[in-house]
Amino acid sequence: VNQFTPDQWRFQERQRLIAHGLFFGILIVMALYNLMIYMAVKDQSYLWYVLSIVGFALYMAFYYGFTYEHFWPSRPHWNAYVFAFIIPLTNISRILFTKTYLHTDQYVPKWNTFFTILLLLYLTPIVMWLISWLEIKDWLVETNHVIGILGAVTMSAITITSVIVYVRGYKPALWFLVAFALFNIGGILFIFRELHYLPDNFLTRYIIQIGAVAQVVLFSLGLSDRLNRTRKMLALETIEKEKIAREKEIEKKQLAEKQKDELERQVKERTKELEETLNQLKLSE
Repeated sequence: VNQFTPDQWRFQERQRLIAHGLFFGILIVMALYNLMIYMAVKDQSYLWYVLSIVGFALYMAFYYGFTYEHFWPSRPHWNAYVFAFIIPLTNISRILFTKTYLHTDQYVPKWNTFFTILLLLYLTPIVMWLISWLEIKDWLVETNHVIGILGAVTMSAITITSVIVYVRGYKPALWFLVAFALFNIGGILFIFRELHYLPDNFLTRYIIQIGAVAQVVLFSLGLSDRLNRTRKMLALETIEKEKIAREKEIEKKQLAEKQKDELERQVKERTKELEETLNQLKLSE
C-alpha cells in the first residue's frame, strides 16, 4: 500500500482535479461549439453529437462521484440508478449521430435498418431501469448486463459501418473511423487497468479521457469537413444549375434567331412569289 505525506496527497489531489477540470472543460466547450453550429446550419448530426457528448460527460461525472457531490447530493437513490439511464440514452444519440453523419440510409441501407432495430432494443434497458428505480423489482444487475451487450454491439456496428462507408467512397467517414478507434483504444486500456492487467499510473488512469477528448476533437473536425464538403457540393450544384440555365437561355436565343431567319426567308419567298404573280397579271393585261 502506497503511503503519502499530506503534501504528496494534496499534490496528487490537485493534479487529479486539474486533469478532470481540463477534461470536462474541453467536453463543455466542444458541446457548446457544436450546439452553436447546429443552431446556425440546422444539421441534425450536430444535435445528436452534442447529446452524445453531454451523455458521456454525465457518465464520467457519475463514475468519479461528481454527480452525487455537485448535482444531486440529497438524492442518493437517484444517483445509484442514474447511470443505467444515462448510458442507453448516450448510445441512442451515438447511433442517431452515426446514421446522420455517415448517411447510412444511402451508403449501407442494411446497416441502417440494423441501427433502427438497435434503437428499439435500447427501450429494454430503459424500461428495466425504470422498474428498478421505482423499486417495483430490482433488475439493476440484469440491466447492466443488457447495457453491456448492447453497448458492445453498438460500438462494433458503428466501427464496421464507418469502414464500409469509407471504402464506398464517403471520405468524411475517415474522421469518424479514426475518432472511434482512439476512443475504443482508450476504453480498452482503461478496462485493462481496472482489471489490474496494466499498472495504475497517470496515463492508464486517464487514458479514456484522453481517448474521449481525441474523439471529440476529431469528430468536430470531421463535422466541419463534412459541412465544408456539403457547402462545396451545393456550390457546385448551384454553378451547374446556373450553367444549365445559361445554356438553355443560349439555346432559346439560337432557336429564336433560327425561327426569325426562317420567318424572314418565308416572307421573302412569299414576297417574291407575290411579285411574280403581279408581274404575270400585268403581262396578261
